[in-house]
Amino acid sequence: YNNYGLGLLSLSRTSDAAKAFKQAVELKPEHFQAWNNLGVCYYNQHKLDSAVDAYQHSLKVSPYYAEAHNNLGNALRTQGEIEAAIHHFRQAIASSPNYAYAHSNLANALKDIGNLSAALESYESALKLVPDYAEAWNNYGIALLEADNKSQALECLNKAIELAPQYADAWSNLGNTLHQLNQTEAAL
Repeated sequence: YNNYGLGLLSLSRTSDAAKAFKQAVELKPEHFQAWNNLGVCYYNQHKLDSAVDAYQHSLKVSPYYAEAHNNLGNALRTQGEIEAAIHHFRQAIASSPNYAYAHSNLANALKDIGNLSAALESYESALKLVPDYAEAWNNYGIALLEADNKSQALECLNKAIELAPQYADAWSNLGNTLHQLNQTEAAL
């Protein structure tokens, strides 16, 4: 049922996928990936408490499962539990040091609490691991802008757009940055 659920999830049939993952964990409660995947379904459905429960079940079975730590961190961050999210992002990185998405998510959470220097380091770690990670380039650019490093922020935002030309947030952030630099013509 887990593989069936993954297929349904890839087709954006989230409700059907959740049913399949529920069947998987009912048949095999120790199936930590199915618990994690069920959490992904709940998260996508904005059922954050249920997502947190599913990720926690996954981690009870497999305490070092980096993906579940990362996903739990995202759910907790969405709920405003930033310190708990940071803990789980760090757990994900401890379990899987090359997990670029966990480094980027840690950076986002560190930025949330105003720890820009640590956030910048985490974005750099993510981008060393996955140099074509457009979202991380965008978020790194925003953090650099907050750190008043506008020229490097521009470079990062341009890199995000180069990697993902349809990435609307990066275009918006680039326009705002150019406006702040009094380069209004370029922003248009």
